[in-house]
Amino acid sequence: MTIAGAFFAFRLMGSEPVGERTNLVPSVIHQPRKGVAFSCRLSLLPFLVAVEPLILVLYAAVNEIPAYLFSISILGVLAVVVVSFEVGIISADYLLQNGDYRWWWLSYLSAGLSGLYCFVFSTIYIFFELAIGKTNLVAALSWLIHAAIACVNLGVVAGSISFASGYVLVRYVSRGGSYSS
Repeated sequence: MTIAGAFFAFRLMGSEPVGERTNLVPSVIHQPRKGVAFSCRLSLLPFLVAVEPLILVLYAAVNEIPAYLFSISILGVLAVVVVSFEVGIISADYLLQNGDYRWWWLSYLSAGLSGLYCFVFSTIYIFFELAIGKTNLVAALSWLIHAAIACVNLGVVAGSISFASGYVLVRYVSRGGSYSS
């Protein structure tokens, strides 16, 4: 009975392939790892937003101006949060449109690498602009350790916000929302 049913069902369906309509639409298969260079370039945006407050914070810390230090750092963090949110959406959208569905790590790194850029910039600024490294090696090492801690925190926060915004975009699109014009 089962074999007879399968025979007649096959006759009725003809030679059309079985599956969903989306499986039947031909699409171009892209090479997936083109997004790494794009994510590295995109990570410069949160860094460029954080550079000016970072210079002012380092200046205020050296000259012991606490009110200036905390007010500028709060505004700088808020600016980095907003830019990281935007970078996460741009990164996830770019990667998904290019067929790379492993978007989550590159979305995280697209804003998280700004912490590495800030650490390199802080190191150069501490040793060459502030000239602490030429006079007192222990103070320079202390500044470097504190800069490393702050930059790791910046990278983790910016990367997490970037990933969360990319995740929100993917959830919105997967529910049937449209964001294109």
